[in-house]
Amino acid sequence: MPDPLIVYCYRQISDADVFCDLLKLRFRETGHEREIEFRLWDCYKKEPGRDGDIYIYDGMVLSALADKDYIRRLPDIIDTSGIFEWVLNGSKVRKKTYGIPFMLCANVLICRKDENAPVRDLNRGEIAAPMKSMVGEYYVFSYFNSPDKGEGSLRTLRHLKDLIGGIEMYERSRFVEYDGVERFNRGDCKYLLGFTEDLRFLPSDEYKVRSANISDSLRVELPLNYVNYISVGSRVSGERLLDCLDMIEIITSADFFRDYCTAEGQIRYILPANENLYAGLAEFDDVYRQLYDIVRNEYNCVLRYGKDFYEEFPRKSAELRELLAEKKDETGKITI
Repeated sequence: MPDPLIVYCYRQISDADVFCDLLKLRFRETGHEREIEFRLWDCYKKEPGRDGDIYIYDGMVLSALADKDYIRRLPDIIDTSGIFEWVLNGSKVRKKTYGIPFMLCANVLICRKDENAPVRDLNRGEIAAPMKSMVGEYYVFSYFNSPDKGEGSLRTLRHLKDLIGGIEMYERSRFVEYDGVERFNRGDCKYLLGFTEDLRFLPSDEYKVRSANISDSLRVELPLNYVNYISVGSRVSGERLLDCLDMIEIITSADFFRDYCTAEGQIRYILPANENLYAGLAEFDDVYRQLYDIVRNEYNCVLRYGKDFYEEFPRKSAELRELLAEKKDETGKITI
């Protein structure tokens, strides 16, 4: 029996157990005998092991993984037809392909259809957001879309802290203790700032979903979106490489994504990188038409950090969390 393939999969992927079980099944059904050993890994907090055959991760760390020689350049034989043009344009490293995009994630603002009012007039406590966990990303979104860059971005974050309920709610807004979805479901707040996957936890209703503008600008000139990639380890070659390329083909197939998104009869509201899949997913829930409108924006950009992600991003996020922990709420304009 050949040695198993080592797959480092970032642990934040929606329903990791469903994804891993389905991948094992499809890999076996296509005639492969190798076992798959999954190693769940928080790609935002630490580097993976160097023994990986396959790496599945968020694009914020794409440049770091390529620069640190975790992943190898991929051949041009992999079919990328159907993938949004803006995704392909933002997925190269030194004009070469190191990762194949298969899934997207967007920061969105969700409200009930009958409460779709202008957001600029919101009062304190009317938005729920996992702010303490997301402060680094929120700052990046604001920085690249605020006229005043650094100071404007800090004002935006402080005002968002006020909108979620001030310092007390901010301290409770880490993912491990965040209860924003529950508060939204109870009607305690009108808006939910989160991800499309949050829709699966909401009761049946008509919802308005729009791209979130986390800045003090009226218009987002640079919409940034998460893109998830699959890459092959830098040391992989021979038959193992062929098996890895087959695995990439499985994960990027329309059948795999549809079955992953609807496994066990529950829609996960995940966003495919392949634009051809949205019409079919809209047959399960019409809200996918709204989601398609968000991701098909030709001005969208891939959210990526530089090669020093692991050295810089955690440190800068910690500094921002410290600044926002000050008992100071600063009102100012914010357009979400």
